[in-house]
Amino acid sequence: MLDDFEAALNEAGVPREDCRGFLLAVSEAFNNAMVHGNGSDPSKQVTVRLDVKETAITADILDEGQGGLARLRARKPRGLLAEGGRGIDLIGHFADSVEYSQQDNGGLKVTIRIARHKAQTTL
Repeated sequence: MLDDFEAALNEAGVPREDCRGFLLAVSEAFNNAMVHGNGSDPSKQVTVRLDVKETAITADILDEGQGGLARLRARKPRGLLAEGGRGIDLIGHFADSVEYSQQDNGGLKVTIRIARHKAQTTL
């Protein structure tokens, strides 16, 4: 999945520095959806959608779990050197904005957005 995303971002001309953090954030959200959202249940799916526009890159990561939004709200901050539980913090660090919402089926939807940085030249 990440290779496909990286190829799409490269094809759209997204600078490498924008790709790296975005792909890391998407990877963390995907892993959280599989492990925490779907409980590592192989019968449940994680859906990832990518939208590349001139001004921003957005990914939606959707799981089929239950209660994810409540767990997020009850989450306690992790220490910098904690061995686990830092995915949410990494997502927030690399994204310009992150939104969490509950879907009609009870699953969690994570929307990650970064602005596209464009080098401007002056003549």
